[in-house]
Amino acid sequence: VQRVEDVVIGCAVSLIIGVLVWPRGAAGVVGEDLSEAYHHGGAYLAQAVGWALGLRHQLPDAADPAVTAGLRLDEALRGFLAEHGTKRLAKEDLWRLVGGALRLRLIAHSLAGLPHPVDDPDPARTALDSQAQEFAVWYDRLAAHVGRPGRGEPPPLEAPVLTSPVDGAAWDMPAHHLSCTLWVDEHLQSLGVHMAELVAPAGQVTEQWRTPWWRR
Repeated sequence: VQRVEDVVIGCAVSLIIGVLVWPRGAAGVVGEDLSEAYHHGGAYLAQAVGWALGLRHQLPDAADPAVTAGLRLDEALRGFLAEHGTKRLAKEDLWRLVGGALRLRLIAHSLAGLPHPVDDPDPARTALDSQAQEFAVWYDRLAAHVGRPGRGEPPPLEAPVLTSPVDGAAWDMPAHHLSCTLWVDEHLQSLGVHMAELVAPAGQVTEQWRTPWWRR
């Protein structure tokens, strides 16, 4: 009798989990966790840049949510790869999206570890901070495309025009300010050159969300 009860309880738990996940499957979980990773990663980036440029006086508090979202994404990705059935999203596109989320979090982490300037900001640092805010908004749009559809269509996702706010005037800064500014600019440029390659894979995920589950 005890064994029968254990079997019944195990079947009930499996049934409940299956109902909660189905028909999304692991692919739906990966999409939602990708959305969370990009949303929290973008917030982490904006805060880290503000800290590194002396425009934010508190350490970034978005680090923990970004790390947690990354861990959830890793677990969901393992489940997706282990799940039987046809993978509707090409692995190359999936790797680009997952790699983009990881790159975003690691660059934000690196920027959060830079020294914190204590003097008034200059135009170059202010421009870099504005660029980081624009990047965060773009990653939020990307999160809307790869996550569960909400009401209405997500905002259009286009590759951002990459420019460097640091011009010749930045070289007139003191040495420690120049070093900080150049490091932030280098990190943002490194992040920006890979943003365009995320547009097409995000579009594929959007199409998967729009396709009825019985046709997937």
